[in-house]
Amino acid sequence: MSGRMRGGALAKLLIGIPVGLLVLLALTLAFYEGRNAYWDWRVKQLCEKEGGIKVYEVITLDAATYDSMRDQFGAFSVPSKKYALNAPIFQTSMQTEIRRWNPSVWQIESSIQRTADGKVLGTYTSFGRVGGDLVALHPSSFGCPRQGPDLLQATIKRGETK
Repeated sequence: MSGRMRGGALAKLLIGIPVGLLVLLALTLAFYEGRNAYWDWRVKQLCEKEGGIKVYEVITLDAATYDSMRDQFGAFSVPSKKYALNAPIFQTSMQTEIRRWNPSVWQIESSIQRTADGKVLGTYTSFGRVGGDLVALHPSSFGCPRQGPDLLQATIKRGETK
């Protein structure tokens, strides 16, 4: 009888270890996925509260100046402050860390400013999360606002040709 009892205990042990490891793995995955879901929810809340475009002033550039600000592909290109010597406007961008690591969460605020007086014409604020996965060759991410109006189109209009 004692051999049979030892055999039963051994069978329970052999079954219990893999089951325990699977439960531990499931709990670990649930923790990481839950944490990412939490931070995605927080990022979405921040986007709804503070994200998107804010226009303070719309300016009109004459057609020649407006057209001169296009790159070789036809896209409107605004220089950074450092390179805006002759440009009527410049762009700045600032990234603020909300959470440093695993997952990384940040806020990015871009602004368009008038060169002559430095006045902010408009801002665009976005938020994002990268990482937080248990194991990933390509970390997951989430950001918002996903799509929206272009800050340049909202603050700068093309005037008539002189």
